[in-house]
Amino acid sequence: MMQQYQSNSYLFGGNAPYVEELYEAYLDNPGSVPDNWRAYFDALQNVPAVDGSESRDIAHAPVIESFAQRACAIDVRPAYGGRKPPARAGVRFFFPRPSTGSGCKRLNLFLRWMVRRDQVDPGGWQRVTPAQLIVPLDTHVVRVGRCLRLTSYQSPGWRMASDITRTLRELDPIDPVKYDFSICHLGMMNACGFGRRQGDSQCPLKGLCRPRSSRRS
Repeated sequence: MMQQYQSNSYLFGGNAPYVEELYEAYLDNPGSVPDNWRAYFDALQNVPAVDGSESRDIAHAPVIESFAQRACAIDVRPAYGGRKPPARAGVRFFFPRPSTGSGCKRLNLFLRWMVRRDQVDPGGWQRVTPAQLIVPLDTHVVRVGRCLRLTSYQSPGWRMASDITRTLRELDPIDPVKYDFSICHLGMMNACGFGRRQGDSQCPLKGLCRPRSSRRS
């Protein structure tokens, strides 16, 4: 629904990350945002979804946060011979949380696999739409995303993943994460020279990418 209003330059453009964070906070708890923003977002809920479905926007971070907390609360002592696992047990590595700054790559990648359906992703889940996904953030997506200025952040994490997804929604609001495979494999091919000596000499997007600039962390 937010895509319906992205042509309003005073709300988006350089202010987009701020508005997106406000909207996420509103979806999690409407009372957590100022009254004027709450009224604006309340009205936004009556705007039809861009994909024609009746699905409503949801706050992504709290959902993944809750899932990770519940997963880590499972009693895994049998796997450790009946002993209490260490606080930094390896299994916890698979359940990162947005609140710690993580981009939650594995969880977002799993969601991409289960929600999208094409030659790349098998699909299967229908209660979540592709429009609700967040791009899985790995080192290749970070590098190419910064080179193409898909994000205004320098440091990898949840904010960067959300920011790149917001930019991709401007290209396709119904399925923004469909670009993840191509972006990631551009980096895996060692073609992106962002921040490296090779520059754009091997990049198929030569002429479209831009030099490094001072960005927000």
